[in-house]
Amino acid sequence: MDMKTIMTSIRSYNITDDGFIIKKGKIDLIEGTPVEGEYGFTAKLNNQGDFYASVKGPLGIEVLKILAVGNDVCGIIKLTRTVYVGKKDDLMQKYGLPEDFFTAIFGDMPDFNFQNTDSIAGNMLILHKDNDKLERLITVCLDEMKVCSEEIYSVKEKKEFSLAFSNFTFAEDRKYASEIELKQKGEDFHVKLYIETLVPGCSEKIELNVPSYKSESL
Repeated sequence: MDMKTIMTSIRSYNITDDGFIIKKGKIDLIEGTPVEGEYGFTAKLNNQGDFYASVKGPLGIEVLKILAVGNDVCGIIKLTRTVYVGKKDDLMQKYGLPEDFFTAIFGDMPDFNFQNTDSIAGNMLILHKDNDKLERLITVCLDEMKVCSEEIYSVKEKKEFSLAFSNFTFAEDRKYASEIELKQKGEDFHVKLYIETLVPGCSEKIELNVPSYKSESL
């Protein structure tokens, strides 16, 4: 098998490179968040890597807004009139997550090459990417040519996250998981995302508009 060609083909389905708009989605905050329950959400990721998401309750009331622009991250909870602010790199380091987490969470293939530590088992391509900070185990379903799971272990923080991707759907020439599950192992944190309508490509500018609420650090 020509692994270079296969890796290129997998990455050609990525949805985060050119950005996207999620016009309709559902998020199930199962446990480990202050606002557990099922909500609707919309989101944007532009081609600069800036991110916006709005989570709304059954009556259309916005419960949570998330903004990540450049290295600035902001979470806004209108019900308590509280703003949580911080830096993306500090946040990723604090929780033991990779720098590309905002793209990894949507199941895109990182810019990795196939190495002799990687392998093929049946219909699965298994990639091991380790350094002194993180250990990542990425499994690609070759019948889908998409990442179907990822395990992330932070060496220093000793935290372990698992991502699972399923129900893959085409949008134009891109492919994405319409169901995403995130867990923190050993902790009560469990979230599911369901993407119902996604449009590839987004060059819209995302502004970091922070209201004058009570401010706390992330």
